[in-house]
Amino acid sequence: MALDTALTLTELLNPPSLNSLLTNILSRLGKAGFSPTDWESDSDSRIILQTEAQTLEDLWQAILQIAKGGYLDTATFSWLDLLALSQYQLVRNPAVQTIGNFTLSTINGAGPYTFNAGDLVTSTIGTDGITTVVFRSTNPAPVTVNVGPATTTIQVSADVPGSNANIASGSTFIVTTPRPGLDVSNPGVNQPAMFQTGITSGPFPLTGKSLIISVSIAGGPTITDTLTFPASYANLALVSTAVNNLIALSTLAGILTTSVVGGTLLFQTIHAGSPTSPDFISISNLGTANLLLAISTSQTSQASGTFNWITQYGQDAESDDSLITRCKVRWGILGAGTRDAFISWATSADPQIQKVVVYSNYFDGTPKSGAVTLYIAPAIGIFSIPATHISAVYNYILPRLPIMSQLFVGACGPKIQDVAGDLYIKPGFDPILVSQQASNNASSYILSLNIGQDLIFDKLVAAIVDTPGVYDLVLTNPIANVTNNKNTIFIAPTVNFRNLSV
Repeated sequence: MALDTALTLTELLNPPSLNSLLTNILSRLGKAGFSPTDWESDSDSRIILQTEAQTLEDLWQAILQIAKGGYLDTATFSWLDLLALSQYQLVRNPAVQTIGNFTLSTINGAGPYTFNAGDLVTSTIGTDGITTVVFRSTNPAPVTVNVGPATTTIQVSADVPGSNANIASGSTFIVTTPRPGLDVSNPGVNQPAMFQTGITSGPFPLTGKSLIISVSIAGGPTITDTLTFPASYANLALVSTAVNNLIALSTLAGILTTSVVGGTLLFQTIHAGSPTSPDFISISNLGTANLLLAISTSQTSQASGTFNWITQYGQDAESDDSLITRCKVRWGILGAGTRDAFISWATSADPQIQKVVVYSNYFDGTPKSGAVTLYIAPAIGIFSIPATHISAVYNYILPRLPIMSQLFVGACGPKIQDVAGDLYIKPGFDPILVSQQASNNASSYILSLNIGQDLIFDKLVAAIVDTPGVYDLVLTNPIANVTNNKNTIFIAPTVNFRNLSV
């Protein structure tokens, strides 16, 4: 192929092979009068020609990358980064660290031990079964575990950002900074319940929406009641007043009260009792309340929610496919009000937002002409502090909102679907490693689903049985497709396989 002629894009994107380049060189030499015997196999001349052909192949590969780098559908890696920045004013979202809470336990007589940030270093085997993942304590204040037997929790972060550190609860750790009689573990713990959250300044269309509140006082019975909002409210202070009025009419009277702090509705226990007596407050939502709920007590409190040690899921640097999608929807901002425009605005407002769904003529659960509802989520899981991300999106979109439109932005609530079944292992494979990889594959499929996207049973099965070493699978949970809601997203499941030999 002659380089002095105009090449088509197809030719640029399909470079000649090493053999064709060598053949072309030999053909040109033959036309110049050289005898074929001058470059017989294994001769010095032949080796020189092969080296020249290899150099040309390298040049063609460079030409290929340059050509691909000029087009959104073909650009990759740093070429895509350059194209996204120069043509779309977008940069690739960086990797995010995994953050969570580990449990420190001392045996009888051991301790006390105090840990500042960086004092505790642990490692475990990563999700690939090989790579060591290192975690380091990042607690903002000193954490002390008392003389054993005693337990406490400590905040840790993965040393290296990425999804590889999203390890399962109950993993085994090697403590690099050991203390005699100290054990480190990551059991699943109840994280605060994540309700559908909206802009906390209001208005709050709560008419007919309900919350179930359960309070368990140490040494006493659990009291549960359902609070149904009779009206909508202009601001959060009015919501707080309404909740307190409903509490006064319920079995929760004298136990709970609410207030507003920093744009957040707080539930607080007010009963008399020992300061060391734990309270357990469990709140679940029936219907979706357009406000941010939180728990606040002077004693120990716990909101029912996700059962996991992770408070912030680690995520890999944004993939080429994701960046290409963001570039494409960027065109939507030229026609304000398009679905792509809202997606582009949301992902531009906050780099942690990588999943967005847009519903037109819809206001947080209610059909409404001219309204637009966005539900947002990170690449994996749900936001631990949703209000920050909601505000970023809402404030970014509001000045760009088409005239006469109404906007609702909400973070996703969790959708939990655990996985269980019988896993049949082929002979010659380590059952523990196969089961762990199969569990990871099941979790990866579930976590890949978008907001509101249903879990497809056949795809879940395929993700598991494609694991090397798996001969067969009989799932007992789920047993069919699992439908999702508009405003929920699947979070990391608990996976339990019974390993059976073939």
